[in-house]
Amino acid sequence: MKTRLGATIMLMVAGVLSGLVSFPSIGTAADENQQEIQLEPIVVTATRTQERIEEIASSVTVINAEEIEAANNIMLKETLRRVPGLDITSQGGLGRFSSVFIRGARSEDTLVMIDGMEINDPISPDRAFNFSDLTTLNIERVEVVRGPQSTLYGSDAIGGVINIITKKGSGPPRFSLLGEGGSDATFREVFGGSGSFGKWDYSLSGSRLDSDGIGSDDDYEDNAFSGRIGYAFSDRGSLDLVFRSRDAKVHLDDWDFYNYQTTNDPNYVEETNSQMYQFRYRQRIIEPWETALKIAYYEINRDDKDNPDLREPDHFEKGWYDASIFNVDWQNNISISSVDTITVGIEYEEEEGESYYYYRDAGFESVSLFPEKSAYTYGYFIQNQLALWDSLYTTVGVRIDDHEEFGSEITYKGAIAYLHRPTGTKIKGTWGTGFKAPTLYQLHAPAIPDYFFLGGNPDLDPEESESFDIGVEQTLFDDKLTVNIVYFNNDYDDFIAYFSDPVTFTSTYVNLDEAEAEGWEIELRLIPFESLSISANYTYTDTEDKTNGGDLLRRPEDKYSLVVDYDYKHKLHANLGIYYVGDRIDWRTFTGDEIKGESYTRVDLALRYTVSEQLQLYTRIENLFDEKYQELRGYDAAGFSAFGGFKLSF
Repeated sequence: MKTRLGATIMLMVAGVLSGLVSFPSIGTAADENQQEIQLEPIVVTATRTQERIEEIASSVTVINAEEIEAANNIMLKETLRRVPGLDITSQGGLGRFSSVFIRGARSEDTLVMIDGMEINDPISPDRAFNFSDLTTLNIERVEVVRGPQSTLYGSDAIGGVINIITKKGSGPPRFSLLGEGGSDATFREVFGGSGSFGKWDYSLSGSRLDSDGIGSDDDYEDNAFSGRIGYAFSDRGSLDLVFRSRDAKVHLDDWDFYNYQTTNDPNYVEETNSQMYQFRYRQRIIEPWETALKIAYYEINRDDKDNPDLREPDHFEKGWYDASIFNVDWQNNISISSVDTITVGIEYEEEEGESYYYYRDAGFESVSLFPEKSAYTYGYFIQNQLALWDSLYTTVGVRIDDHEEFGSEITYKGAIAYLHRPTGTKIKGTWGTGFKAPTLYQLHAPAIPDYFFLGGNPDLDPEESESFDIGVEQTLFDDKLTVNIVYFNNDYDDFIAYFSDPVTFTSTYVNLDEAEAEGWEIELRLIPFESLSISANYTYTDTEDKTNGGDLLRRPEDKYSLVVDYDYKHKLHANLGIYYVGDRIDWRTFTGDEIKGESYTRVDLALRYTVSEQLQLYTRIENLFDEKYQELRGYDAAGFSAFGGFKLSF
């Protein structure tokens, strides 16, 4: 395996170096983020190339740095609440496990990336990403692409992709210092600096967050650092190093299975440490051919510990979970003509993981050891984009993934958009297939004899999906009003489930479940004048568990949001967010009874006052009307919470 990896890297590097040798007088392409700033609105995640959002058929939501700053959210998950078709659930306050569901798909069916590097957790049983510790630090924008994206990104992209793009420095050196304090003894400090000199650019940020949490023994602390350093050796080429790290610690609660609620545990602590490093090289070899090489590494380590206490004097448990992803991606964009672009690439990814868990209670002991396991995947993809008559845009792609364990999987995608510019009408549609590879745990989980668990199943097949959407987008009143309506339909097959055989009394993982989700996304964007913008969306989602019957868990039928942003003479800035989530099924008991989560409406308000070019004062109120609600049954959400602070720029 290592030999194949070395050969792949050498092949990619040789291809790039051959371009440098053959064309020594030509530099690399300008950095993608700099171009995107000049040509906005531009997105890269939907097609892996820079495209105007009006010319893309896929459903894409872009949240830029200005919107993030206006809402002044600490955690990225709060910013994502405004995205149509996306639902968020969290186990309480800061640092608690948080999941995202896109268009009825499961949380593990959403691929999460930072600057194109996957950061899903390989040692998690379902490989889902936990949004609990992901702050808004050093983020230029977030691109959310809904619908299957496996043709471009491989496994885990059945529901969609969330790509977090970091800031790029430019201009003279600038520095900022932010300080904030508020409810639940929450304090946050952020320091950042950015700029450029000569051929170099940099953007660096660090933050610290402390909170007592919303209940007793709910302490949380988080230290994060993010940076990007670039070097442009000509106007046609660049090198970039992107890195991000976090070190978080949270106190957790015990779960009462009989009453479906949490109980306080003063000693239950989880610590999480993660690092991401990415090296990127871009070069325009000749005018029609641009090449890009990315080498990236992501590592995550989690440690859990629950010492005995007065309530549980005989209880003790501990565990550690270590995992990593190594990724090499070589992409080439070839312009056949001014209207035809081919994107072709090869990707290598290797994931590793190991874990240990020990449990003791009232004389009973249990040990689960997951020895280090790994799996590699080669991906080969090709995509063709046509732009005809400045009105018809088509994208067709195919990908082959060769996985070490289950073999090959082929995925397809087609998209078409027709833009009638005189009337501002766009008709669009996409169709695609997706897949999710079995996780390391599902393939190799250790057997637990006391529970009649046979362990992982190396014969598992990948989970698959087939999806389509169709919609219309209309702009009115000189683009001041935009209306977007999309119908989506998703079929999911061969979902991997934990299955217990009633005859042999044994359990293991099997390809069993099937599901379907369909619905509507309706978006309105109104900018009546320059200082006021209003964004509203409504999502209706109807899900069905075709194997077990009933609706899928934690997917509300109805969800809407309203965000009003107002700027008064560039001095006072107000941002109001209203978020409604309807009824949904949270749990099904062993007897089949449904435990429902109640609907709720949350209102957030953020105000910012600019004293001078160097000083801004702000306040933020979360849950303005003190709504009592739970995103997950048994886990209370924070009530009325107020925060205030300052930002110095120099």
